[in-house]
Amino acid sequence: MSDENDDLSRFERQYVPLTVHLGGDESPSVVMEFAEVESILGRMLPRAARTDQQWWESRSRRPQARSWMLANRIARADLALQLVTFVRPVFDHSADLDATKKRKQMELRYAREQLCYSPREDHIARRWWEPREVYLVRSAGSRRFKIGQTRVGTRRVREMAGPGGQIIDRLTVANHWAAVIVECQVLELVWDAWGSPGQLDVDEGPTERWSDWLEVPPLSAVRDRLHDDLLLPGWDRTISREGA
Repeated sequence: MSDENDDLSRFERQYVPLTVHLGGDESPSVVMEFAEVESILGRMLPRAARTDQQWWESRSRRPQARSWMLANRIARADLALQLVTFVRPVFDHSADLDATKKRKQMELRYAREQLCYSPREDHIARRWWEPREVYLVRSAGSRRFKIGQTRVGTRRVREMAGPGGQIIDRLTVANHWAAVIVECQVLELVWDAWGSPGQLDVDEGPTERWSDWLEVPPLSAVRDRLHDDLLLPGWDRTISREGA
């Protein structure tokens, strides 16, 4: 690595520790909080890493992108969760179950926190406090279930079912965070049937699919079991972007 470093720019050298770290991990997916990335680098990430999705795009001319591309990874960042997943190239990657569970646990923890705090203005602007629909569909071709969520009134549910697919169940909740909790609770029931996504599933919520031999209770029944979550201050709270 020292010989290679001689040809790196000053900016690229800052990210060498991340290349080394990712290169030494054989997992198909590496999930990290932004704070973990900073710990590895020994320095703070620039402000753009937390505010601009483009900062995480895998473009070889960018010093930060070269750090994970040299480790044969691409980055998928979630700015709201302050979380990044480094995966193998799109047509080669299949997130393992442990990485998928870790990500969902982080999402669940973050959603519960948001339901306890005053709504953030940027979250309201993104319409995350408006009613959401949790949906369960079955794909005809792959014989898999998929759980997901979308704003009420969109066409996404029908689109995700696909040609010949079925819409199995739908549940409306007050906001995005409540929807995340319901979705994560369903996934807790189906990990035994979860499978790695195919290459065509990568951009369609691959982590929320499982074999259709394992069915789940009605979404309303799943929600009703969330006794502690139903008592969170923001569970039933809806705020429209226009009315904020």
